[in-house]
Amino acid sequence: MQNENIVFGCNECGGKEASAGRGRIPVSRVIEKLDAFLAVNDMEGAARHLTYWHEEAVALHDRSGELSVVNEELGHYRKMRNEEKGLAATARCMELLEELHQADTVAGATILLNAATTLKAFGKAEQALPIFDRALEIYRRELPQNDLRFAGFYNNFALALV
Repeated sequence: MQNENIVFGCNECGGKEASAGRGRIPVSRVIEKLDAFLAVNDMEGAARHLTYWHEEAVALHDRSGELSVVNEELGHYRKMRNEEKGLAATARCMELLEELHQADTVAGATILLNAATTLKAFGKAEQALPIFDRALEIYRRELPQNDLRFAGFYNNFALALV
């Protein structure tokens, strides 16, 4: 499942706390450039790009921007089979989802799905299963039954169960 391009803000503070630092990264442009690297299969360029913008978001204290970048890192490091960075991105996503009060939103559930899929990809299916369950609970509560996101969810969930 390809990561969705999601921009976040804090539900409780309207994004004010998440961007209370020195500024915000240009998430849409970051993702556009990432897509350009991926279009020509420049995985090393994509990794450098993600690392740069992750560090920039941290330096700016832009937590919502950081979450957007780390969400992209999940899929990238999974594809690159970089377990260390993939698991670090998973842990950081989980922290940021809670910090930004996004864990119980549809966008948050999509990140939960990405995080669980990453855990499964690195042999941690047991840790992934409760995260899949949480994402499914949110999807069932918030989405219509025929929403296509369920297809991606069930595909990745089934692979974790194998």
